[in-house]
Amino acid sequence: MLTKKQKLFLELIVNYYNKTKEMPTTGILKKIGNFKSYNSVYKYLNELEKKNYLSLNKKLKKIIYVNSSLIFNNKIIKVPIINEKQYIEIISNHNQKSYLAFKVNNSKLKKYFIKQKDILIIEECQKQIANNLVLAFIENHYDVFMCTIINYYIKLENSNETYIIKDINLIIGKVKTLIRNIN
Repeated sequence: MLTKKQKLFLELIVNYYNKTKEMPTTGILKKIGNFKSYNSVYKYLNELEKKNYLSLNKKLKKIIYVNSSLIFNNKIIKVPIINEKQYIEIISNHNQKSYLAFKVNNSKLKKYFIKQKDILIIEECQKQIANNLVLAFIENHYDVFMCTIINYYIKLENSNETYIIKDINLIIGKVKTLIRNIN
């Protein structure tokens, strides 16, 4: 159960996401919520995280996901899971966008607070990939990497591997949200 102030803070996050289609950083939350300090922002974020309304990456100072039923307008779409003959159903209002799901089978993404067996929802696109987690097809397998742009090259890295590539077509899309496996 959320307090009145926690509900207002969560609505602030959801409204920002619905307008921009991006999760707000702690700096943005401080500004649009008229908070005097980051401590107040982190207090609310930590309370909402404890209650499983969102997940926060403290290193990136960014919200990783918010419970998707709070964001989308209740249209269920089927999203295929890569490398499995299954799909999951998600709630979405983005008819024109294409999504894939990727089940994490390793622990290479711990520093991004992504755990084994989590399911990542990938928006198929090759735009605005810099400084985002992306799904790429490298050396005959799919994997998730942090993407940075250096001059005319794309740097993909996770805890174990780093690749410098030029071909943007190797990138399937960027991670939009995460479904946490609590087992």
